[in-house]
Formats: sequence, C-alpha cells, structure tokens
Amino acid sequence: MQIKSKQRSAGATTAQALSTKFDQSISVNINLIKESIPLVILFRALNCLSDKHILSRICFDCPDNTEMKEALRPSLELAKMIDSQEDALDYIAKRGAAQAYTKDKRIVYAKLLLESEFLAHVSVLPDGMYKKSFFLGYMANKLVKASLGLINEDDRDYYGKKRLDMAGSLLGNNFRMLFRNFTDEMTKILKRDIDNGHDKILLQKALKPDIITHGLRTALATGNWGKDRDGNVQKTGVSQVLNRLTFASSLSHLRRLNTPIAKSGKLAKPRQLHNTHWGMICPAETPEGAACGLVKNLALMAFVSVGGAVSSFVSILEDFGVEKLKEWNESMIRAGKDVKVFVNGNWFGTHNNPDDLM
Repeated sequence: MQIKSKQRSAGATTAQALSTKFDQSISVNINLIKESIPLVILFRALNCLSDKHILSRICFDCPDNTEMKEALRPSLELAKMIDSQEDALDYIAKRGAAQAYTKDKRIVYAKLLLESEFLAHVSVLPDGMYKKSFFLGYMANKLVKASLGLINEDDRDYYGKKRLDMAGSLLGNNFRMLFRNFTDEMTKILKRDIDNGHDKILLQKALKPDIITHGLRTALATGNWGKDRDGNVQKTGVSQVLNRLTFASSLSHLRRLNTPIAKSGKLAKPRQLHNTHWGMICPAETPEGAACGLVKNLALMAFVSVGGAVSSFVSILEDFGVEKLKEWNESMIRAGKDVKVFVNGNWFGTHNNPDDLM
C-alpha cells in the first residue's frame, strides 16, 4: 500500500497551486484497485464515518493543532459526497475488478479486498478493521507532520527497517507463482472437457506436474526469478554458481547482498556507508564500478534472525500493562502520558510507563 498527497485540482495552474499552503488532498493506492482512493473515503469504508471521528484517528496526539486540521480540509471536502460505509465500499469496488457486479456484490467484494489486501500485516480478519483505521491514521499523521515540517522525514537508508529475502522466502514465492499456474492450467483443461461434453473426465489428465518441476529447475539454472503478468522476468541473478577460487572468496559469495536498485542509477545515498551498517555490513567488501555500494556483504559475525510466533510475546506485553487499541483511552496519548507499542510493525497498543515496560 502507498499513501501520498496530490493537488486537489488537476487543472489548477502553478500560481494557484502555490497560492495556498494547504491545497493538497491525500490519496491511497491499494493492491488490485486501479485508481487512487481519497483518504477520507477509505476511512469511511473502515467504518469511521464522521469528520470528527476521522480527525480523532489522524490527530490523536495533537487535537488542538489547527495547522494539521487545515492541511486535512481538502481531503475532507473531496469526500463530502460519500457519507456512509456502503457508499464508500461501493466507490472502492467500482475502481477494481467488480465494476459489472450489482451493488450488494460490489460491497462484499470491497469488504473482502480491504480485509485481505489492505494492510495485511495488521489483520486479515473481519473484526480487524478498527486496527487498520488506527494504523491508517498513524500513517496520515506522520505524512501531514512531515509535510508541515513538524517532524523530520524518515531516513530511507536506515538499516534497521531493511528486510532480506533469504533462500526460503525466494523459493516459497517462486513455488507459489508456479502452483498458481498449475491450478489455472488444471482448471482450464477440466472446463474444456466439461464444455465439450465428455462422458468420462480423468483428473490425472488435467494434472501437469511438469509445470512446477520445470519452473523450479529453470529458475535455479538461469537465476531468472518470477515473471509478471506480461511474462517479463522480475529478478535476475538470484541463483549463481558458488565461487570456489579461494576459501575467502567462497565466504564472501555466500554472504553477498544485492540491493534491488538499477546499477545505472546516479543516486549516491544508497551507495554510501550508513552509521546503521555498523556490525552488520562489511565496510570494505564491495565491487568497483557501477555496482559499487549496491552489492554489499554481511559481516562475518552477523546473522539474520528469522520470524516466529508472536503470541507468547503479546501475552507478556499484556501482563506488563500494555493497553490494546480497543481498550485505549485517546485522551491519555493526547496528554503525552502514553507511548505507542508496535509488534512487527503493527500498532499493538499503548503504555503509560515506557521505562517500566523496557
């Protein structure tokens, strides 16, 4: 998901756009939806209906900041025609793959889409919509504050926010894509046999296991990983022949990291050493030329942690007095008493004594 701000009127001239500081509306890009969705319409689809409710989600830590409210005015005005959850869901569905459906089916489609595709790391359950509204408000809060200069912009090169695609996740994603092709091919063959009126339909004939076997072998042999809808290769050079020239070169090759940025790019920042590389990235081991700084190496003593179940960790947080968002009193964080607690990037709740919690 991507959230961004844009000019309220596309036809406005540059002078008109610069005449007011707050002539910006905020829109959100969602997977499987072709157009950007205005922020306030998305809030109403998440069952935050009134302007007051939406502002309380976004300005949770600064309810008296008139500058932030003025910055959000164009977004509120843009969505004034959509005032119910059903209308908001219908608006979203019409910009997806459900345009030809009836209104009731469009609403069901939009609900399922928001549950499964929108902020999936927060929740994929029907009762998790309120959590998504809190997280969306938090995102909008940071965006507006950064645009007004109240907070600094995030550092894109900060290594604590980076994630590595290891062999397991790469193979898993490739297998998922190939398995989808396998089921699509099976469906097509069975549908053709049924349409042709065959008396005896053999499931064995519809199964084409070579799709998965051939796909995995080709990927590992060529290093071309995954294809998009147009058939273009998404990643190249993923699997390589291990360098055995010397023991040191083998170690270096096994710990190599490739940044997914075009080698011809002229940006200097992603190539430079960052202070958060300390202890994780070797400061000297990088090739010369176009790939300088983009191809890095893990430090010899560094290792990559793997994910695990968070249920035990969540129960510990609850025992230490972390209030879940559902039970959270908004006035506490406004008074500056509470701090936000995140688990795996998901806003879990708040706590009134961070020193005690740590």
